[in-house]
Amino acid sequence: MDASFANSYDFPLTALLGMVTEVDAQYNFQRDGSALADGYPAHEAVRHQQLEMYVQDVWKVRPTFTLTLGLRYSLFSPPWETNKLQVSPTVNMDQWFLNRAAEGNAGQPSNLDPLVSYDWSGQANGRPGFYNWDPKGFRAACGVCLGAPDEQRAVGRRVWGKQNVRALAGSGWYTTGLARALWMTSVNTDHSDSRRN
Repeated sequence: MDASFANSYDFPLTALLGMVTEVDAQYNFQRDGSALADGYPAHEAVRHQQLEMYVQDVWKVRPTFTLTLGLRYSLFSPPWETNKLQVSPTVNMDQWFLNRAAEGNAGQPSNLDPLVSYDWSGQANGRPGFYNWDPKGFRAACGVCLGAPDEQRAVGRRVWGKQNVRALAGSGWYTTGLARALWMTSVNTDHSDSRRN
């Protein structure tokens, strides 16, 4: 038999005979690098801290118009894995992708880029987490309540009973690092294509 036909012969023959020709497995590892038993899950516990506070007031501008204004502050920690199993890239991935895009546009191959490696990270390991705390989590809230004039309330009482008839509307805005980054990206992005010139 020709040597180039070996795989086309060997694999079908062993499959017909019921032989196991290949085994694939995925392993979870402990912090010391030893593998857990096959099928045994890694026990990961993720924690985070959060703090929220708000102030709010209600103003009755007219008997049929009420305005509610408020301000909420939220502070959320980056999540961390408590069993010291958290890892993060050792290079700044934002900068890595920016460099890769610039090199790709210049026709340079990706093997010129530094290798991406991982190291222990997170609060349990005494190192920085996935991202920094964002102390700018403010959200403004606004609510409006419009009541019907007395003559329209009489119609409403006949239809819905003795409760007051009111229309409610409200809105809230929340700024996060992601929202600011997306906004800055959309504002500062040059959508022109230099290849068209």
